[in-house]
Amino acid sequence: MMARLERPDAETIRFVLEHFITNTIMSRLLNAVANGAITLPETAVSAVNLTDQFREWIHGRVQDAMEATNGVFREGEVVAQINRIYETAYSNLEHSGDDDE
Repeated sequence: MMARLERPDAETIRFVLEHFITNTIMSRLLNAVANGAITLPETAVSAVNLTDQFREWIHGRVQDAMEATNGVFREGEVVAQINRIYETAYSNLEHSGDDDE
């Protein structure tokens, strides 16, 4: 007999989404930096500092997404959220040095 899985609570969903999205987007962004597609801003003193700031930013975006969907994501919505958050993060990093010019 198979054990029945109960629906996770909102906090568990938020935790998993935050970590999944952060890891996915950080991987994409680091690949973009490695390929020269984007450069990190001068203000990013260290990778650790940037990662901490990014995790805080992701936390806010995941909270927004959870509030907008009442914590219920249909098939494909998580991928769509990841892509939207990635595009915003990529755009923010890409234009972060524009003020210095």
